[in-house]
Amino acid sequence: MTLFPIDNSDRKPIGSTGETVSAIGVGTWAIRDPDRMVEALVYAFSNGIDNVDTAEMYGNGLAEEVVGRSVKRVGRDNVFITTKLLPHRFRSEDLAEKAMKRSLSRLGVRLRRPSPNTLARQRSRHPGPD
Repeated sequence: MTLFPIDNSDRKPIGSTGETVSAIGVGTWAIRDPDRMVEALVYAFSNGIDNVDTAEMYGNGLAEEVVGRSVKRVGRDNVFITTKLLPHRFRSEDLAEKAMKRSLSRLGVRLRRPSPNTLARQRSRHPGPD
């Protein structure tokens, strides 16, 4: 039995991608017990929440690792992950790329590219210069 019923039809768009996420998301700041957090995330993902927020600075990467462990249990296609980098990572493209790769590694995922249909829709709405 679900303790807190979620309206699974309440979804919010992700920009103009055509993708949506649950209106309620889960944050991962200040994790005290990683194993219990994995269980809490799996519970949330299994009960309609598919939107999780994390960052490289949360627990020095621990939060991303916890999200990664949780995603492995429920399947990558069932979770929309938002992660953030520290501001100083954007001093150069190289620093940002290295930090992004470390985050993806901790999360245990690859960068998810938009589908060809999504790209075609975006191009038709926002044509580039000729």
